[in-house]
Amino acid sequence: MNILPKKSWHVRNKDNVARVRRDEAAAEVDRRKRDARALRAEQEARILGVPDPPLCPPQVRTELLRKRARVGGRSPSPPAPPVLFPPPEEAPNREHEAEKRREQERRERALGVLTYLGQSAAEAQTCPPWYLQPPRKAGEGSREVQGGRKAVLDPLQDMRKGLHRAPSPKKPPEPQERSPPRAPPERGGAGGLAELRRQRLAREAAEAARSRELLRGLRDRPGTAQKPREPRDPERLRPYNSQFHPALAR
Repeated sequence: MNILPKKSWHVRNKDNVARVRRDEAAAEVDRRKRDARALRAEQEARILGVPDPPLCPPQVRTELLRKRARVGGRSPSPPAPPVLFPPPEEAPNREHEAEKRREQERRERALGVLTYLGQSAAEAQTCPPWYLQPPRKAGEGSREVQGGRKAVLDPLQDMRKGLHRAPSPKKPPEPQERSPPRAPPERGGAGGLAELRRQRLAREAAEAARSRELLRGLRDRPGTAQKPREPRDPERLRPYNSQFHPALAR
């Protein structure tokens, strides 16, 4: 709607808004007058003795009222009884109406509905955008930022960190109970080095004999005679080559 705000037919023009409100107020006044006339006519019809609408068609009722008005005029209504305590007149509360109008304008301005002629979108907002706000001064920073900066620049913080990093004094090691040293084996006894060497050699000899017996049993199985392998090419078994020694080949 802000494409052509300077046109006279624009819906947000101040003149058009005022004209619409003025027309609405005039229409409300006319409606109240019509209601008052209808109520007064109904009261007069009851006083004159005109039958009720369900018993009399509206055309007949209208003709009867006109005829009586032409002949003798309206019959004088009986005097109204005196009012000792008149009801207070209902006058509109101007302060309340002004407050309601301001609230409505504020709501419309927040929604972007109410925009005056020549007014930009930034001016229509309740809070100006960040690029229109003045820069803050150096001393107007938030307390949290200042507190964090002070904590970073505080030398006591560095001292506390150094104390935490410092090695704690070591406790003297507790004396451990040592086991009694083992007595070295006697050289001439049964557990001497010579006896251990002799046992090792005996074990190795027994293992070697067992391996030989096992291999011999695999080669010479009972009931199976091994045939000598025949060479595929007897020429390869000759100690000479027939090509270079034809005399030996004969």
